[in-house]
Amino acid sequence: MQLGLWNQFSQFDGIELFCPDSLAHIEFDDLPRLHLSSGQQIQAQWVIGADGANSKVRELAGIGITAWDYRQHCMLVNVETERPQQDITWQQFFPSGPRSFLPLCGNQGSLVWYDKPQRIKQLLAMTPKQLENEVHAYFPSELGQIKVLQSGAFPLTRRHAQSYSNNRCILMGDSAHTINPLAGQGVNLGFKDVAKFIELVVESECINNEVLAQYESQRKRDNLIMQSGMDVFYKGFSNDLLPLKIARNAALKIADKAGPIKEKVLKYALGL
Repeated sequence: MQLGLWNQFSQFDGIELFCPDSLAHIEFDDLPRLHLSSGQQIQAQWVIGADGANSKVRELAGIGITAWDYRQHCMLVNVETERPQQDITWQQFFPSGPRSFLPLCGNQGSLVWYDKPQRIKQLLAMTPKQLENEVHAYFPSELGQIKVLQSGAFPLTRRHAQSYSNNRCILMGDSAHTINPLAGQGVNLGFKDVAKFIELVVESECINNEVLAQYESQRKRDNLIMQSGMDVFYKGFSNDLLPLKIARNAALKIADKAGPIKEKVLKYALGL
């Protein structure tokens, strides 16, 4: 997806790339002046901070965050499979955390393994062959034989910016909010941020304080709902208590048979 977007940049005259380069600091006067690591300076009317969870723009703009650690890490393992590309993404839940498979092009896929930080650290220290053995031991047999190509991990942290704008800087995507990646909703929330901001700017034909207030009000509420929903889902599947297992299995069956309600929820999750 990133490569596809990157390849489109040349199609637009209004986009100028400063790459490779990075943001060093922002000088705030009447208008923000961006100082790049290369020494170049850019003066802008507005700065969009879409630079990820550890946003430099957010930090320099003086926007604080509310955050907490899930006390779990997520490991991603890119693998080559003996079988052709599977046409389905699947996920299994365990008290230690979910494990899932994401199909990629050809005979490749990405495995997602949630677990305690100590366990993920142990897995990261293994050789590719040792890691392959662990995958075969802890993932379902339908995965088949695999070859580990690369792996990495990151801690799971929920963050939410205390404001979506300040000092003529506007936050979008992971710079404004991060979510438990359990259902892959983080990127969808970012797309919805962009869509709402564009909609408001087109309606007003400018960016002003009213637009910024509407953007924050509408997107913050939606992002909080999704963050909280994923937290409930995460907590509900992160233990093996029998009453809870019965309740969640019943809830999933009801949801699966919900018809129009199920379709509406799926469309909401997809941002449609």
